[in-house]
Amino acid sequence: MPSSKPREDKTFNAGDVVMAKVKGYPPWPGIVVDEKNVPTSVNKQRPGKGVYTVRFFPQADYNWFKGYEMNHLTPKEIKAFLDEPSRAKADLRQAFLIAQDPSDWNDEQNVIVKNAEEAALEFAEGQDELAEDEDDDTITAKRGGKDKRKREEKKGGKIRESAESKAKKQKKGDDEKERAASARKSAAGDEESVAQDPETKMVYGWRHALQRGFLPKDGIIKEDETPNFDKTFKSVESYTDITEEQLRETKIGKVMKRIALLTDIPKNDEFNFAGRAQALCQKWGDVMAGGGGGAPRVSNGSAGGAAAAKDEPTNDSEDPAAETKQDEAAAEAS
Repeated sequence: MPSSKPREDKTFNAGDVVMAKVKGYPPWPGIVVDEKNVPTSVNKQRPGKGVYTVRFFPQADYNWFKGYEMNHLTPKEIKAFLDEPSRAKADLRQAFLIAQDPSDWNDEQNVIVKNAEEAALEFAEGQDELAEDEDDDTITAKRGGKDKRKREEKKGGKIRESAESKAKKQKKGDDEKERAASARKSAAGDEESVAQDPETKMVYGWRHALQRGFLPKDGIIKEDETPNFDKTFKSVESYTDITEEQLRETKIGKVMKRIALLTDIPKNDEFNFAGRAQALCQKWGDVMAGGGGGAPRVSNGSAGGAAAAKDEPTNDSEDPAAETKQDEAAAEAS
């Protein structure tokens, strides 16, 4: 009985156009990419060493393959496929069109990944000012009199129960109460206006829900939560009376801008979270600019995003001071 032929382990480099097959799908064209240009959340799913990462045209989906599981896709093969348009589905034909010269498309995807990674890194490093303020206030309240107790113990050990020591203890207790009260007052200071304004409190709630859902610490967005994310988005979109003060105080625009830059949101094709986030950034930018059209532009690399930027009305103001004011307001929103 003849022995089976050994598998040929081919070698590929980043930038090579290839044909690869995922189980359940037809063979599909893509490009081999370097790990540094792949989202962190995607790299976490990498099955191990000895595989190549392929970014498929035109949706920028990813998968991994051994060398023997792929073939180089030559210009001659691409031309032969495109010469028979009747056999191709629209998305597969689009994939082959990009495969002819994928450099611009691939560079654009690399930029999208880079922007998304930088946005995620800002959150990981604690650049979220609101969260930092809340954490600092909580720590201050908890530490209240703890440092003072440690200093007393270092000075002379256990204190005898004399009249003098009792007086000191009473004063110590009063100091701790005063310090704790001061900490509580400080912690409540930033939220005082929120407590008085239920609508601002509502916007805070949306902001926290979106941040937890789309920008979690582990970087993994839960697909089974996407219907809930959609409900939150609908609530935000239906709230048409958001004010400049609410945008500044809650910083919901910072969260929305980062969502618009994400490239790996589950079920984004169904719910269009990134596109909706971009639209809200546009709308809120107008609010911050006093309706003057100086909104921040956020691109997630989608065709819809590009169309939105193209159709945006321009600012024809001839007053340089007015234009400067609008630019500053737009920067505040982001």
